[in-house]
Parts: sequence; structure tokens; C-alpha cells
Amino acid sequence: MKEFTESRLALGAGELWNLGTRAEFLDTVGDGLLPEDAFNRWLVQDYLSVRGFAGFASLTVWKTPRPGQGVLIAGLSALDDELDWFEAHTEARSLDLGAELHPACQHYVDFSDHCGLLRAVPGGACTLLRCRGGLCGHVESSRGPGAVRRVCRPVDP
Repeated sequence: MKEFTESRLALGAGELWNLGTRAEFLDTVGDGLLPEDAFNRWLVQDYLSVRGFAGFASLTVWKTPRPGQGVLIAGLSALDDELDWFEAHTEARSLDLGAELHPACQHYVDFSDHCGLLRAVPGGACTLLRCRGGLCGHVESSRGPGAVRRVCRPVDP
């Protein structure tokens, strides 16, 4: 992991790298201090958000010119492996993957659905990020710097 944190990507991001990859929740999970019921809720909600993101990623492959599809298809394969991991762990814990989406998760899935359904624009992009205290993202088109729309919605915990 140290090799990755010393990569051009991580070093080039500077403090944004730390803000995007470190969270009190993850530290608590890593330390084994998160109560089991909270971990179980996270496991189900994260599974549901990954499923929502997989739909967005699938539509993105369809809209991407062929030369760029390979990396996206590989990403879908990784998402499939991740969903398998979630399913195995939730089954072992007898958790219901049909649970209702938490409002934060619902916002994320709705936004990814919206981005996935946007008309493809050459050079366009849609970025989804789960941020501290909210859902952030932006939709960008090739019309120039003024064509970026940033979306950031606070959500209740």
C-alpha cells in the first residue's frame, strides 16, 4: 500500500488525497471499535450504493468510444467481485440486502442514475464522490470551463 500512497496520483493530489481516503469511520472499523450493528448497517448500505454505481458504470461503458471502454469494463468486473464479496458477507451475517436505502445512500444512487442517463458529450464527464457530510459530484461538458455544474447535497447521518 505504501507504493500506492507514494504514486504520482496520490502525491499530485496533495492534501486532497488524505481528505478523500481517510475517515473516522474507516479508522474505527480498522481498529475493531465499530459496534457490530453499525457495521452491519454499513455493509448493507455500501452494497446498495455499489449496486447503484454499477448501473452508472454500465451506462458509461455504452456511451464511451471503444478505445476507452477496456478500462471501464475491467472496472465493472472489479465491481462484480466487490458485489460478490458483499453478498457472501451479508449472507454469513443473515442481513437483508433488500433493506430500504438510507437517505445518504438514496441521494448517491439517485445522482449516479441521473449522471448515467445524461446524454453523452464528447470530452464530458460525470464524477461521483461520497464526501464528508454529503454527496458531491459534478457534471461537466465539453462546452468549456463555464459548463461545469457542481452538485453538493448535505445529508442526514
